[in-house]
Amino acid sequence: MEITPELKELSQRVAEHLIKHERGDFLLSVASGQLLPEEEGNNWLELKKKVVDGNVTDDEIKQLVLLSSHHPFKDACELYLVWN
Repeated sequence: MEITPELKELSQRVAEHLIKHERGDFLLSVASGQLLPEEEGNNWLELKKKVVDGNVTDDEIKQLVLLSSHHPFKDACELYLVWN
């Protein structure tokens, strides 16, 4: 998957949206390993912060895109695009 500037921008906007709206239900499902292996779940908050700060790597962008295929995250993406 090619990491385009548009993909980086979208990942940042979605991460900011999730932080702003405190999607606790999504974060809990990630942390509990329902969406990712348990060892990956603990990295979610750090990943979001890195995206918002602009320090995210291409591999981390790919991880964020992978998360977007899961229902709660997809909902957040769609809501963000509708509201903005």
